[in-house]
Amino acid sequence: MRYADLYLRFFLSLVLLGPLSTLENKAFAESAQEALNKALQTKPQEYAGMDYYPNCAALREDLASSFDEMWLQDKAWMSSAIGMDRPIYGVDKELENAQPAGTDAGVEGATNVQERGVDEADRFRVGDEQVFALSSDEYIQILDRQTLQPMGSLHIPGLMHTQLLTAPGRLVILGQMAGKDAQAFSLVRVYETAADAYPALIKEQRYLGSLFTSRLIGDQLLLLLSDSIPDIRVPVPFKEFQTEPWFSDPNKRQRMYQMRDQLKRRILPPIRNGELQGVACERYIRRPVRDWDLQLSKTLMINIRDVKALTGQKPEALGLIGSTDELYVTTRNMYVLKQQVQWFSPIWWGGPVPIARPQPQDERLRIQQIGLQNGFLQPRAAGQLRGRIKDRWSLHELKEGRYLAVATTTGFLGGIGGEVASNHLFIVAPDAGVQLRIRASLENFAPREDIRSVRYLGDYAYVVTFEKTDPLFAFDLSDPLHPRLLSELKIPGFSTYMHPLGDGRLLGVGFDALDQGDYSLFQGVKISLFGIADPTHINELQSPKIYGIRGSSSEVAVDPKAFFYDSKSGLIGVPIIALKEAGEWGTARDFSGALILKLEGSGLSEAARISHVEWVADACRSELDSWRWWQDQRPSLDINRVYRLGDQIVTLSRWGVKAFQVGQWQEPTLAWSFPAHEVSCQSNRF
Repeated sequence: MRYADLYLRFFLSLVLLGPLSTLENKAFAESAQEALNKALQTKPQEYAGMDYYPNCAALREDLASSFDEMWLQDKAWMSSAIGMDRPIYGVDKELENAQPAGTDAGVEGATNVQERGVDEADRFRVGDEQVFALSSDEYIQILDRQTLQPMGSLHIPGLMHTQLLTAPGRLVILGQMAGKDAQAFSLVRVYETAADAYPALIKEQRYLGSLFTSRLIGDQLLLLLSDSIPDIRVPVPFKEFQTEPWFSDPNKRQRMYQMRDQLKRRILPPIRNGELQGVACERYIRRPVRDWDLQLSKTLMINIRDVKALTGQKPEALGLIGSTDELYVTTRNMYVLKQQVQWFSPIWWGGPVPIARPQPQDERLRIQQIGLQNGFLQPRAAGQLRGRIKDRWSLHELKEGRYLAVATTTGFLGGIGGEVASNHLFIVAPDAGVQLRIRASLENFAPREDIRSVRYLGDYAYVVTFEKTDPLFAFDLSDPLHPRLLSELKIPGFSTYMHPLGDGRLLGVGFDALDQGDYSLFQGVKISLFGIADPTHINELQSPKIYGIRGSSSEVAVDPKAFFYDSKSGLIGVPIIALKEAGEWGTARDFSGALILKLEGSGLSEAARISHVEWVADACRSELDSWRWWQDQRPSLDINRVYRLGDQIVTLSRWGVKAFQVGQWQEPTLAWSFPAHEVSCQSNRF
């Protein structure tokens, strides 16, 4: 360190005392700010193909272009900070904070999933021999399926964001663990299960990156991991700033020397052994847009019954440059969806700069289709559409995967940024090459509203939009090349999840709304029953049921796996926290737990209310009284799941389990509270 400091001092003396002839030679050279101003008028380079990088050199060259662009902006910020005697943007803490930054209804123990045959991980699972429930991230409680008697628990210290999957004879535990230097690892544990036996660990594997999502298709475990290119920064030579207007000022050069520890440039780390963060260079798909999103999305496929795949053999892997915003998976394909583009920012020390507006980039949904065949991942096609999706339920394959329907919204409520909200339904399909092309569309319906939920049923699509009222639209997709809008129904409020109940009935769970003139305020939880037997004339079968006041919530509204429907008995389960007023501005719990509703013909009636509130830790009771925003993703601290096992309705929470004979709700046949290994009120940990 002593010699390095002497070297810096010697170099500084040359800069401060040396002749300024160098500056004269560069009088017409571009300053960092001038270079940035030019760059701000460009747009990120697009790539329309769907193929791999041929080698590590090609991957490195493409990534290096983004690092060079990032340095162009960083250099302009650094130069402006030095010239104006300000802290360097992004280093000073105060400035850092300011930086912009399908359902198997009626099946016992079934998880409410989007696509038949594509299982989704959850915090609670009903296996063929046991029931598993997370009482915390580190503890999985085990119950015998037949008797619901406790069999013990699995403890995995340090595990976070834990999820469970089950298959015949298998339990899969997924989660995240911290490694060195804050590096995240995804953990996969596969257990063998059998009747009257404690799960036996077959294999544990760890993979670089945090767990984004997972699916189980047959025996194939599909993992999507989020990782990033390591952040490596090196000192910047002072000669980088010789063309800056302030460089001739010795005081500014002194200031530059004083800030030498902050003058660092991010560089692309070496790519060693033919891999970038554990995935071979030749297995990375070319990115659809060359921006500054240096996250990595890594997909792995692992056969949970193949001993070799579980004991060290490298899994089938595929990499994408950039983050993934959403993933839609069928038994045939996975669709990786990317929305936001990270690009030059107009913020700098010198003031506003004219900039090519980012909205056209941010209002484009990029889709990459990857085939899932016999345990292999194969790029198929890519394309882009106008707008953004509400969630993965906005997509659906049609005609055995030959077409893809996508519902999107462009613009914003109230016309923020000058663009008024509008909605669109696109039908896309691959062409003879590798492009996903728009084959048909119904555009600009429900102006000034945005999409709150989408449900595809057979040849029909049902879309809920909202501004002040809740229009439910019905579309006919039987001919994908000629989609038709059939009808719409306008009622107060909106549904955020819709579920088919058979015999032309559709249930919606969402929120009521109060008209305020130019806008509406969401209110209590709303459960609606729609008639869709005639899609050309959809109607409301009965008055909706409203629970609680503004701030009430239902886990179903943000996580469809929380919804329960048993077609045999007509019973529906909806976890809910219904609030009431307390004092002038406060709220308090009116009811928390699960509503059990009975479907009879074209009407819903309330059969029972079940709660685990007596088991909720005292320290967490206040959260049950708290107001929530309608998009709040946190699970309830009361009942989270409802299942039917034999002739019993079973309710599960992180605190315990209760069972009731169907139709006999006065007293549970069984009630177990789980051991209090950990008391945490941070329900969003799960």
